[in-house]
Amino acid sequence: MFWFKAGVIINSIGIFLVIANAVYDTLTLNEKYNNHNGVLNFIGLVLIIVITTAFSLKLTGKLLTANIILWIPAAPLLLFLTFTTLYMMVIAFSKNKNWH
Repeated sequence: MFWFKAGVIINSIGIFLVIANAVYDTLTLNEKYNNHNGVLNFIGLVLIIVITTAFSLKLTGKLLTANIILWIPAAPLLLFLTFTTLYMMVIAFSKNKNWH
């Protein structure tokens, strides 16, 4: 059950990041450049479908299959979030602030 909840949380963070990117693009970009992130928005839709499918599989008693479905996109997202966090920590705590 822990792996199921962790997979849902990680995929939800991915959905939140897609929504935040779409809102940021809508607020900051000009109208002619506003549709260049369609693939990224499609990934958010796919993540919603993955979570919905995993919940329906869990309700039918197929928890192992639900975990596998959840962790196919969650594993790369977890790796990305881990390396991004480490990178931000290195930048925040480094003595040389000039990263040019």
